[in-house]
Amino acid sequence: MKLFPLIGALFLSTASVYAGSPFDDGDPYDNYTPYEICKAYMNGDPDIKDDLPTEDFSQCSAYRW
Repeated sequence: MKLFPLIGALFLSTASVYAGSPFDDGDPYDNYTPYEICKAYMNGDPDIKDDLPTEDFSQCSAYRW
């Protein structure tokens, strides 16, 4: 019975470390919301279209600034 709290503590300590790793590809826009991506695009960020080729920038005009 003493093993379960130890396993739980071990799981919680490692889960928080690896929680964001699948999303971190080294891209500077990894943590951007769609609103922030559009804001950067509308403000003239020169690299955003190259770094996010699958993003639909035609929807950016729908956001109210």
